[in-house]
Amino acid sequence: MLFKDSLEFVYNVGDILVNDDVVKFIPVEDTLPFNTISDLNNVLKTDAFNLDENAQLYFSNFYRVHNANYAPSVLSADDYVKFSIELIKAIDGSVVGEFDPVTYSINNLFEKNTKDYQINCAGVSAGEYYLKLKIESNMGISYALGNEYNDFENLAKKHYNNRELFGNSLVTTYDLSQNFPNPFNPTTTIRYAIPQDGVVTLKVYDVLGREVKTLVNDFKEKGRYEVTFDANNLASGLYIYEITSGSFKASKKMTLIK
Repeated sequence: MLFKDSLEFVYNVGDILVNDDVVKFIPVEDTLPFNTISDLNNVLKTDAFNLDENAQLYFSNFYRVHNANYAPSVLSADDYVKFSIELIKAIDGSVVGEFDPVTYSINNLFEKNTKDYQINCAGVSAGEYYLKLKIESNMGISYALGNEYNDFENLAKKHYNNRELFGNSLVTTYDLSQNFPNPFNPTTTIRYAIPQDGVVTLKVYDVLGREVKTLVNDFKEKGRYEVTFDANNLASGLYIYEITSGSFKASKKMTLIK
């Protein structure tokens, strides 16, 4: 749950089942400090589990807003909170699928839902995966974490929506996303996608064109990826990040403010 004053944004992931095994989120200590949303995102994930083309993956979630009547006095026109569930390939951190993205803002405060999914894993590469709760926001927020789960008997009673894993998640084009957050201090997340296997380099430069950090320089399978850039040792200012993969080359600007 995220909250700002009395306005609360709730997103819950639970009832995760892979074949005959219940999968749980990794427990987070109450005393563990989180300075940024990136810190929080790094720990909101499940234990690893094995998937192949014949695997049966089920999970449930719900999301809603409490005390929406406080929004006019709490939110500005540009404030937002976004939640989604990502299926991550453990060996390289690539994003295989994204489920139920929902963005709350002053114009969307009453959307709520409870969904139960059965995921068709046809086409997935055999290996270890995990689910991750992804949070994005451009405003100062606080958080509260809960850890609840049901057993297999309760899971079996649900009515699941069938979803093709690669129906909306298949990567067909190269893409370099704008970093988030931006401006940032001191960490930010950069996401990119490649439609075919190949060597990927992702580098950061200052405004004079000097390389300050190499974030990626490795062979990657086609898919979606994200990397965290830590600028703790750099000065405030404008920086440029550039990706190269095959004949694809793209760059974007980002701003570090300390």
